[in-house]
Amino acid sequence: MPTLHNPILPGFFPDPSVILVDDTYYMVNSTFVYFPCITISRSKDLQNWDIVGHAITDPSYIDMSVYDPGRGFWAPDISYANGKYYITATLRGNDGDALEHRQMIVCADSPEGPYSKPVYIDEPGIDPSLFHDDDGKHYMVLNPSVKIIPLTDDSLSAAGPSRLLYEGWNKHKTEGPHIVKKDGWYYLFMAEGGTGDGHMITVARAKSLTDEFEPCPHNPLLTQLDPSATLQRTGHGCPFKTKEGDWMIVYLCSRKNGGKYSLLGRETAIAKLTWDKEGWPVINDGKGALTEIELPDNYTVPAKPANIISFKPSEYEKLPEDFLFAGKYVLLRQRFINNLTTLTLAPELIKSGECGLMYYYDDNCYVKFGMKHVAKHLELNVRVFNREKKDEEMTIGVENVYKIPEKLHLVIRTRGLAKEFLYENGGYETLVCLLKDGSILTDEGRTLGKRFTGPAYGMFGYSESKLAFKDLKHEKL
Repeated sequence: MPTLHNPILPGFFPDPSVILVDDTYYMVNSTFVYFPCITISRSKDLQNWDIVGHAITDPSYIDMSVYDPGRGFWAPDISYANGKYYITATLRGNDGDALEHRQMIVCADSPEGPYSKPVYIDEPGIDPSLFHDDDGKHYMVLNPSVKIIPLTDDSLSAAGPSRLLYEGWNKHKTEGPHIVKKDGWYYLFMAEGGTGDGHMITVARAKSLTDEFEPCPHNPLLTQLDPSATLQRTGHGCPFKTKEGDWMIVYLCSRKNGGKYSLLGRETAIAKLTWDKEGWPVINDGKGALTEIELPDNYTVPAKPANIISFKPSEYEKLPEDFLFAGKYVLLRQRFINNLTTLTLAPELIKSGECGLMYYYDDNCYVKFGMKHVAKHLELNVRVFNREKKDEEMTIGVENVYKIPEKLHLVIRTRGLAKEFLYENGGYETLVCLLKDGSILTDEGRTLGKRFTGPAYGMFGYSESKLAFKDLKHEKL
Protein backbone atom coordinates (compact mmCIF):
# COMPACT_ATOMS: atom_id res chain seq x y z
CA MET A 1 0.00 0.00 0.00
CA PRO A 2 1.41 3.47 -0.87
CA THR A 3 2.62 5.22 2.29
CA LEU A 4 3.73 8.76 3.10
CA HIS A 5 6.35 9.13 5.83
CA ASN A 6 6.19 12.13 8.18
CA PRO A 7 7.61 14.66 8.26
CA ILE A 8 7.40 15.01 4.48
CA LEU A 9 9.73 18.02 4.59
CA PRO A 10 12.21 17.53 7.44
CA GLY A 11 14.18 20.34 9.01
CA PHE A 12 13.36 24.04 9.33
CA PHE A 13 10.26 24.21 7.09
CA PRO A 14 7.43 25.64 9.24
CA ASP A 15 4.03 27.15 8.35
CA PRO A 16 3.29 25.19 5.16
CA SER A 17 0.82 26.17 2.45
CA VAL A 18 0.22 23.98 -0.63
CA ILE A 19 -1.36 24.46 -4.04
CA LEU A 20 -1.91 21.90 -6.82
CA VAL A 21 -0.99 23.02 -10.35
CA ASP A 22 -1.91 20.44 -13.01
CA ASP A 23 -0.20 17.31 -11.64
CA THR A 24 2.37 19.09 -9.45
CA TYR A 25 2.23 20.34 -5.85
CA TYR A 26 3.90 23.58 -4.77
CA MET A 27 4.57 24.43 -1.14
CA VAL A 28 5.76 27.61 0.57
CA ASN A 29 7.34 27.84 4.04
CA SER A 30 8.52 30.60 6.36
CA THR A 31 12.13 31.81 6.19
CA PHE A 32 12.06 34.62 8.82
CA VAL A 33 15.26 36.71 8.55
CA TYR A 34 16.93 34.47 5.98
CA PHE A 35 17.46 35.50 2.37
CA PRO A 36 16.26 34.64 -0.27
CA CYS A 37 12.82 34.90 1.28
CA ILE A 38 10.03 32.31 1.48
CA THR A 39 11.03 28.93 0.12
CA ILE A 40 9.05 27.40 -2.76
CA SER A 41 9.21 23.59 -3.05
CA ARG A 42 7.80 21.28 -5.71
CA SER A 43 6.65 17.65 -5.59
CA LYS A 44 4.91 15.09 -7.79
CA ASP A 45 4.17 12.58 -5.02
CA LEU A 46 3.89 14.63 -1.77
CA GLN A 47 6.94 12.83 -0.30
CA ASN A 48 9.91 14.05 -2.34
CA TRP A 49 10.24 17.83 -2.47
CA ASP A 50 12.75 19.93 -4.41
CA ILE A 51 13.29 23.60 -3.71
CA VAL A 52 12.65 25.42 -6.99
CA GLY A 53 12.63 29.07 -6.00
CA HIS A 54 11.81 31.79 -3.51
CA ALA A 55 9.22 34.54 -3.36
CA ILE A 56 11.86 37.29 -3.04
CA THR A 57 15.29 36.84 -4.65
CA ASP A 58 16.23 40.43 -5.50
CA PRO A 59 18.21 41.95 -2.60
CA SER A 60 17.17 45.44 -3.74
CA TYR A 61 13.59 44.61 -2.70
CA ILE A 62 14.42 44.21 1.00
CA ASP A 63 17.38 44.29 3.39
CA MET A 64 16.91 41.37 5.78
CA SER A 65 20.01 42.29 7.79
CA VAL A 66 18.09 44.99 9.69
CA TYR A 67 15.77 42.45 11.37
CA ASP A 68 16.41 40.74 14.69
CA PRO A 69 16.54 36.92 14.87
CA GLY A 70 13.09 35.36 14.55
CA ARG A 71 11.54 38.36 12.79
CA GLY A 72 11.25 38.78 9.03
CA PHE A 73 8.76 36.88 6.86
CA TRP A 74 6.24 34.76 8.76
CA ALA A 75 3.66 32.18 7.67
CA PRO A 76 3.35 32.46 3.87
CA ASP A 77 0.39 31.35 1.77
CA ILE A 78 0.30 30.47 -1.94
CA SER A 79 -2.85 30.75 -4.09
CA TYR A 80 -4.03 31.22 -7.69
CA ALA A 81 -6.46 33.71 -9.24
CA ASN A 82 -6.71 36.12 -12.17
CA GLY A 83 -4.23 33.99 -14.13
CA LYS A 84 -1.59 34.75 -11.48
CA TYR A 85 0.05 32.95 -8.57
CA TYR A 86 0.10 34.90 -5.31
CA ILE A 87 2.26 34.54 -2.22
CA THR A 88 1.44 36.54 0.87
CA ALA A 89 3.16 36.64 4.26
CA THR A 90 3.65 38.89 7.28
CA LEU A 91 6.77 41.01 7.41
CA ARG A 92 7.33 41.09 11.16
CA GLY A 93 9.47 44.06 12.13
CA ASN A 94 11.59 44.51 15.23
CA ASP A 95 9.96 45.35 18.54
CA GLY A 96 9.42 49.09 18.67
CA ASP A 97 9.42 49.65 14.88
CA ALA A 98 6.86 52.15 13.65
CA LEU A 99 5.23 49.30 11.71
CA GLU A 100 5.79 46.01 13.49
CA HIS A 101 3.46 44.11 11.14
CA ARG A 102 3.02 44.53 7.39
CA GLN A 103 1.25 42.10 5.07
CA MET A 104 3.31 41.42 1.95
CA ILE A 105 1.97 40.21 -1.41
CA VAL A 106 3.84 39.18 -4.57
CA CYS A 107 2.53 37.60 -7.78
CA ALA A 108 3.92 35.70 -10.77
CA ASP A 109 2.88 33.97 -13.98
CA SER A 110 4.18 30.60 -12.74
CA PRO A 111 4.35 29.08 -9.24
CA GLU A 112 8.16 28.92 -9.36
CA GLY A 113 8.39 32.64 -10.11
CA PRO A 114 10.03 35.03 -10.69
CA TYR A 115 7.69 37.04 -8.49
CA SER A 116 6.92 40.75 -8.63
CA LYS A 117 8.32 43.39 -6.35
CA PRO A 118 6.52 43.11 -2.99
CA VAL A 119 3.57 45.33 -2.19
CA TYR A 120 2.35 45.82 1.37
CA ILE A 121 -0.92 46.25 3.24
CA ASP A 122 -0.18 48.00 6.52
CA GLU A 123 -2.63 46.03 8.65
CA PRO A 124 -1.64 44.81 12.15
CA GLY A 125 -1.66 41.05 12.59
CA ILE A 126 0.13 37.95 11.35
CA ASP A 127 -0.30 34.85 9.17
CA PRO A 128 -2.26 36.17 6.17
CA SER A 129 -3.79 33.97 3.50
CA LEU A 130 -5.74 34.91 0.39
CA PHE A 131 -9.18 33.55 -0.39
CA HIS A 132 -10.47 33.90 -3.94
CA ASP A 133 -14.23 33.32 -3.91
CA ASP A 134 -16.11 31.81 -6.85
CA ASP A 135 -18.06 35.07 -7.29
CA GLY A 136 -14.85 36.83 -8.32
CA LYS A 137 -14.25 38.60 -5.00
CA HIS A 138 -10.94 38.37 -3.17
CA TYR A 139 -10.07 38.54 0.53
CA MET A 140 -7.21 38.36 2.98
CA VAL A 141 -7.70 36.68 6.35
CA LEU A 142 -5.24 37.04 9.23
CA ASN A 143 -5.06 37.28 13.00
CA PRO A 144 -5.61 38.61 15.77
CA SER A 145 -8.55 36.26 16.19
CA VAL A 146 -9.50 36.08 12.49
CA LYS A 147 -9.94 39.32 10.58
CA ILE A 148 -11.00 39.60 6.96
CA ILE A 149 -10.01 42.34 4.51
CA PRO A 150 -11.66 42.81 1.10
CA LEU A 151 -9.11 43.11 -1.69
CA THR A 152 -9.11 44.85 -5.05
CA ASP A 153 -9.71 42.86 -8.24
CA ASP A 154 -5.99 42.29 -8.72
CA SER A 155 -5.67 41.01 -5.10
CA LEU A 156 -2.76 43.37 -4.44
CA SER A 157 -4.29 45.99 -2.14
CA ALA A 158 -7.08 46.49 0.37
CA ALA A 159 -10.50 47.51 -0.99
CA GLY A 160 -11.89 48.39 2.43
CA PRO A 161 -11.28 48.16 6.17
CA SER A 162 -10.76 44.92 8.08
CA ARG A 163 -13.48 43.41 10.25
CA LEU A 164 -13.66 40.58 12.75
CA LEU A 165 -14.68 37.31 11.12
CA TYR A 166 -14.37 34.86 14.04
CA GLU A 167 -12.77 34.87 17.49
CA GLY A 168 -11.61 31.26 17.35
CA TRP A 169 -12.70 28.06 19.05
CA ASN A 170 -9.98 27.96 21.70
CA LYS A 171 -9.74 31.78 21.68
CA HIS A 172 -6.05 31.51 22.60
CA LYS A 173 -3.59 32.80 20.01
CA THR A 174 -5.93 32.18 17.10
CA GLU A 175 -3.78 32.52 13.96
CA GLY A 176 -2.83 30.85 10.66
CA PRO A 177 -6.33 31.09 9.09
CA HIS A 178 -7.21 29.46 5.75
CA ILE A 179 -10.64 29.46 4.09
CA VAL A 180 -11.91 26.57 1.95
CA LYS A 181 -15.28 26.66 0.20
CA LYS A 182 -16.97 23.26 -0.17
CA ASP A 183 -20.58 22.27 -0.85
CA GLY A 184 -21.82 25.79 -0.21
CA TRP A 185 -20.01 26.14 3.14
CA TYR A 186 -17.10 28.42 4.02
CA TYR A 187 -14.74 26.40 6.22
CA LEU A 188 -12.28 28.41 8.32
CA PHE A 189 -9.23 26.38 9.39
CA MET A 190 -7.18 27.94 12.19
CA ALA A 191 -4.09 27.41 14.33
CA GLU A 192 -4.69 27.92 18.04
CA GLY A 193 -2.98 27.45 21.39
CA GLY A 194 0.40 28.97 20.52
CA THR A 195 3.27 27.45 18.56
CA GLY A 196 4.66 25.26 21.36
CA ASP A 197 3.18 22.26 23.15
CA GLY A 198 -0.60 22.48 22.92
CA HIS A 199 -0.59 23.80 19.37
CA MET A 200 -3.69 22.66 17.48
CA ILE A 201 -5.82 22.85 14.35
CA THR A 202 -9.47 23.90 14.71
CA VAL A 203 -12.24 24.70 12.23
CA ALA A 204 -15.52 26.58 12.02
CA ARG A 205 -17.97 27.10 9.14
CA ALA A 206 -20.65 29.45 7.87
CA LYS A 207 -22.93 29.72 4.85
CA SER A 208 -21.56 33.17 3.99
CA LEU A 209 -18.69 35.39 5.04
CA THR A 210 -21.15 37.68 6.84
CA ASP A 211 -22.85 34.93 8.86
CA GLU A 212 -21.84 33.79 12.31
CA PHE A 213 -19.33 30.92 12.18
CA GLU A 214 -20.23 27.66 13.90
CA PRO A 215 -17.41 25.67 15.58
CA CYS A 216 -16.74 22.09 14.52
CA PRO A 217 -17.87 19.42 17.04
CA HIS A 218 -14.60 17.55 16.42
CA ASN A 219 -12.39 20.44 17.59
CA PRO A 220 -9.52 20.30 17.97
CA LEU A 221 -9.14 18.44 14.69
CA LEU A 222 -5.48 17.82 15.48
CA THR A 223 -3.31 18.34 18.53
CA GLN A 224 -0.70 16.31 20.41
CA LEU A 225 -1.43 15.28 23.98
CA ASP A 226 1.10 12.43 24.24
CA PRO A 227 4.56 13.80 25.19
CA SER A 228 6.21 10.55 24.07
CA ALA A 229 4.79 10.66 20.53
CA THR A 230 7.14 11.32 17.62
CA LEU A 231 5.34 14.36 16.22
CA GLN A 232 4.90 17.24 18.66
CA ARG A 233 3.66 20.87 18.50
CA THR A 234 1.22 19.97 15.72
CA GLY A 235 -0.78 22.83 14.21
CA HIS A 236 -1.03 25.54 11.55
CA GLY A 237 -2.79 23.39 8.95
CA CYS A 238 -3.49 24.20 5.30
CA PRO A 239 -6.04 21.94 3.52
CA PHE A 240 -5.84 21.14 -0.19
CA LYS A 241 -7.24 18.74 -2.75
CA THR A 242 -5.00 16.09 -4.35
CA LYS A 243 -4.81 15.35 -8.05
CA GLU A 244 -6.65 12.09 -7.30
CA GLY A 245 -9.55 14.13 -5.91
CA ASP A 246 -9.02 13.44 -2.19
CA TRP A 247 -8.50 16.01 0.56
CA MET A 248 -5.33 16.29 2.63
CA ILE A 249 -3.83 18.84 5.00
CA VAL A 250 -0.24 19.90 5.62
CA TYR A 251 0.72 21.17 9.04
CA LEU A 252 3.76 22.04 11.11
CA CYS A 253 5.25 19.77 13.76
CA SER A 254 8.51 19.12 15.56
CA ARG A 255 10.32 16.01 16.75
CA LYS A 256 11.72 15.94 20.29
CA ASN A 257 12.72 12.24 20.43
CA GLY A 258 11.17 11.90 23.86
CA GLY A 259 13.02 14.93 25.21
CA LYS A 260 12.15 18.59 25.56
CA TYR A 261 14.06 20.00 22.59
CA SER A 262 12.84 20.28 19.00
CA LEU A 263 15.97 18.92 17.36
CA LEU A 264 15.30 20.18 13.83
CA GLY A 265 13.01 23.12 14.51
CA ARG A 266 9.49 23.09 13.10
CA GLU A 267 8.95 20.76 10.16
CA THR A 268 6.18 19.97 7.67
CA ALA A 269 3.91 16.94 8.04
CA ILE A 270 0.81 15.74 6.19
CA ALA A 271 -2.48 14.07 7.10
CA LYS A 272 -5.59 12.72 5.42
CA LEU A 273 -8.65 14.96 5.56
CA THR A 274 -12.09 13.39 5.26
CA TRP A 275 -15.62 14.71 5.75
CA ASP A 276 -18.27 13.18 8.01
CA LYS A 277 -21.94 12.80 7.07
CA GLU A 278 -22.69 16.25 8.49
CA GLY A 279 -20.03 17.81 6.29
CA TRP A 280 -17.46 18.41 9.04
CA PRO A 281 -13.76 17.71 8.40
CA VAL A 282 -11.92 14.92 10.23
CA ILE A 283 -8.12 14.52 10.28
CA ASN A 284 -6.59 11.02 10.13
CA ASP A 285 -9.91 9.47 11.15
CA GLY A 286 -9.43 11.05 14.58
CA LYS A 287 -6.21 9.09 15.26
CA GLY A 288 -4.02 12.16 15.77
CA ALA A 289 -0.67 12.99 14.19
CA LEU A 290 0.63 9.87 12.43
CA THR A 291 4.17 9.19 11.24
CA GLU A 292 2.88 7.05 8.35
CA ILE A 293 -0.10 7.90 6.14
CA GLU A 294 -1.50 5.03 4.08
CA LEU A 295 -2.88 6.05 0.68
CA PRO A 296 -5.26 4.39 -1.77
CA ASP A 297 -3.69 2.14 -4.39
CA ASN A 298 -4.30 4.67 -7.18
CA TYR A 299 -1.57 6.94 -5.78
CA THR A 300 1.96 6.83 -7.15
CA VAL A 301 4.10 4.98 -4.61
CA PRO A 302 6.38 7.62 -3.11
CA ALA A 303 9.93 6.66 -2.30
CA LYS A 304 11.24 7.12 1.21
CA PRO A 305 13.26 10.32 1.74
CA ALA A 306 16.90 10.14 0.72
CA ASN A 307 19.64 9.50 3.28
CA ILE A 308 21.99 12.00 1.66
CA ILE A 309 21.06 15.57 0.77
CA SER A 310 22.18 16.49 -2.74
CA PHE A 311 22.25 20.09 -3.87
CA LYS A 312 21.00 21.31 -7.22
CA PRO A 313 22.69 24.46 -8.56
CA SER A 314 20.55 27.55 -9.00
CA GLU A 315 21.08 30.64 -11.10
CA TYR A 316 21.47 32.81 -8.02
CA GLU A 317 25.26 33.10 -7.44
CA LYS A 318 25.54 29.44 -8.55
CA LEU A 319 24.55 28.18 -5.12
CA PRO A 320 22.17 25.29 -4.41
CA GLU A 321 18.46 26.08 -4.23
CA ASP A 322 18.46 25.02 -0.58
CA PHE A 323 20.86 27.76 0.55
CA LEU A 324 19.97 30.59 2.90
CA PHE A 325 21.86 33.78 3.67
CA ALA A 326 22.09 34.83 7.31
CA GLY A 327 24.10 38.03 7.11
CA LYS A 328 27.55 37.00 5.86
CA TYR A 329 26.94 33.27 6.38
CA VAL A 330 25.61 30.89 3.74
CA LEU A 331 23.73 28.04 5.35
CA LEU A 332 21.72 24.89 4.70
CA ARG A 333 19.04 23.42 6.92
CA GLN A 334 19.86 20.41 9.10
CA ARG A 335 17.63 17.68 7.67
CA PHE A 336 18.47 14.60 9.79
CA ILE A 337 18.37 14.29 13.60
CA ASN A 338 21.40 11.96 13.59
CA ASN A 339 23.76 13.02 10.85
CA LEU A 340 27.27 13.39 9.56
CA THR A 341 28.22 16.77 8.12
CA THR A 342 31.54 16.90 6.27
CA LEU A 343 33.44 19.79 4.71
CA THR A 344 36.43 19.07 2.49
CA LEU A 345 38.99 21.87 2.55
CA ALA A 346 40.96 21.89 -0.69
CA PRO A 347 44.57 23.23 -0.77
CA GLU A 348 43.56 26.72 -1.86
CA LEU A 349 41.16 26.95 1.07
CA ILE A 350 43.72 25.65 3.55
CA LYS A 351 46.11 28.37 2.40
CA SER A 352 43.50 31.13 2.50
CA GLY A 353 43.37 31.67 6.23
CA GLU A 354 40.65 31.21 8.81
CA CYS A 355 37.67 29.24 7.56
CA GLY A 356 35.61 26.26 8.58
CA LEU A 357 32.33 24.54 9.24
CA MET A 358 29.60 25.91 11.46
CA TYR A 359 26.31 24.97 13.09
CA TYR A 360 23.95 27.88 13.43
CA TYR A 361 20.61 28.60 15.07
CA ASP A 362 20.59 32.37 14.86
CA ASP A 363 22.92 35.31 15.45
CA ASN A 364 22.56 34.71 19.18
CA CYS A 365 23.55 31.03 19.26
CA TYR A 366 25.95 29.14 16.99
CA VAL A 367 29.07 26.97 16.96
CA LYS A 368 32.13 27.38 14.73
CA PHE A 369 34.58 24.58 13.89
CA GLY A 370 37.43 26.51 12.35
CA MET A 371 40.93 26.27 10.96
CA LYS A 372 43.56 28.97 11.02
CA HIS A 373 47.31 29.25 10.47
CA VAL A 374 49.43 29.66 13.58
CA ALA A 375 53.18 29.89 12.94
CA LYS A 376 53.93 26.84 10.73
CA HIS A 377 50.98 24.66 11.70
CA LEU A 378 47.21 24.61 11.50
CA GLU A 379 45.12 25.17 14.58
CA LEU A 380 41.66 23.61 14.65
CA ASN A 381 39.33 25.10 17.22
CA VAL A 382 35.70 24.76 18.27
CA ARG A 383 34.02 27.88 19.62
CA VAL A 384 30.52 28.21 21.08
CA PHE A 385 28.79 31.60 20.80
CA ASN A 386 25.93 32.24 23.22
CA ARG A 387 24.75 35.84 23.42
CA GLU A 388 22.20 35.06 26.10
CA LYS A 389 25.19 35.00 28.43
CA LYS A 390 26.49 38.49 27.67
CA ASP A 391 27.98 37.68 24.25
CA GLU A 392 29.82 34.68 25.63
CA GLU A 393 32.38 33.08 23.31
CA MET A 394 33.83 29.88 24.70
CA THR A 395 36.52 27.72 23.12
CA ILE A 396 35.73 24.10 23.96
CA GLY A 397 38.39 22.31 21.90
CA VAL A 398 41.75 22.95 20.20
CA GLU A 399 43.89 20.61 18.07
CA ASN A 400 47.14 21.42 16.26
CA VAL A 401 48.05 19.85 12.91
CA TYR A 402 51.78 20.16 12.29
CA LYS A 403 51.93 18.34 8.97
CA ILE A 404 49.72 20.39 6.69
CA PRO A 405 47.82 18.01 4.37
CA GLU A 406 46.79 18.41 0.74
CA LYS A 407 43.16 18.06 1.79
CA LEU A 408 41.56 18.33 5.19
CA HIS A 409 38.13 16.98 6.09
CA LEU A 410 36.26 18.72 8.92
CA VAL A 411 33.53 16.50 10.34
CA ILE A 412 30.66 17.11 12.75
CA ARG A 413 28.88 13.95 13.85
CA THR A 414 25.51 14.69 15.45
CA ARG A 415 23.46 12.30 17.57
CA GLY A 416 20.49 14.13 19.01
CA LEU A 417 21.81 17.03 21.07
CA ALA A 418 25.40 15.75 21.15
CA LYS A 419 27.96 16.79 18.55
CA GLU A 420 31.45 15.36 17.96
CA PHE A 421 33.93 17.63 16.18
CA LEU A 422 36.56 15.65 14.29
CA TYR A 423 39.00 16.01 11.43
CA GLU A 424 40.05 13.37 8.97
CA ASN A 425 43.55 13.30 7.52
CA GLY A 426 45.01 10.40 5.55
CA GLY A 427 42.03 8.17 6.32
CA TYR A 428 42.32 8.62 10.08
CA GLU A 429 39.85 10.48 12.29
CA THR A 430 40.91 12.60 15.27
CA LEU A 431 38.41 13.87 17.81
CA VAL A 432 38.89 17.54 18.64
CA CYS A 433 36.09 17.77 21.21
CA LEU A 434 32.60 16.68 22.18
CA LEU A 435 29.71 19.06 22.80
CA LYS A 436 27.34 16.93 24.90
CA ASP A 437 24.55 19.49 25.10
CA GLY A 438 23.80 21.31 21.85
CA SER A 439 20.48 22.64 23.10
CA ILE A 440 21.46 26.21 22.15
CA LEU A 441 20.72 25.07 18.56
CA THR A 442 17.06 24.29 19.34
CA ASP A 443 13.88 26.34 19.67
CA GLU A 444 13.58 25.62 23.38
CA GLY A 445 17.29 25.81 24.24
CA ARG A 446 17.37 29.52 24.97
CA THR A 447 14.89 32.34 25.51
CA LEU A 448 16.69 35.25 23.82
CA GLY A 449 14.66 36.58 20.89
CA LYS A 450 11.95 34.75 18.95
CA ARG A 451 13.14 31.20 18.36
CA PHE A 452 11.06 30.00 15.44
CA THR A 453 13.62 28.57 13.02
CA GLY A 454 15.87 25.55 13.54
CA PRO A 455 19.50 24.41 13.20
CA ALA A 456 21.43 24.96 9.99
CA TYR A 457 24.99 24.27 8.91
CA GLY A 458 27.37 25.87 6.47
CA MET A 459 30.78 27.38 5.98
CA PHE A 460 32.44 30.58 7.06
CA GLY A 461 35.41 32.50 5.77
CA TYR A 462 36.85 32.80 2.24
CA SER A 463 34.15 34.75 0.35
CA GLU A 464 31.07 33.30 1.99
CA SER A 465 28.74 34.38 -0.83
CA LYS A 466 30.38 32.09 -3.42
CA LEU A 467 31.18 28.83 -1.64
CA ALA A 468 32.00 25.45 -3.14
CA PHE A 469 28.99 23.54 -1.83
CA LYS A 470 30.10 20.46 -3.73
CA ASP A 471 32.66 20.03 -0.94
CA LEU A 472 29.91 19.95 1.72
CA LYS A 473 27.95 16.77 2.45
CA HIS A 474 25.10 16.10 4.88
CA GLU A 475 24.04 12.49 5.38
CA LYS A 476 21.94 10.44 7.74
CA LEU A 477 23.60 8.29 10.40
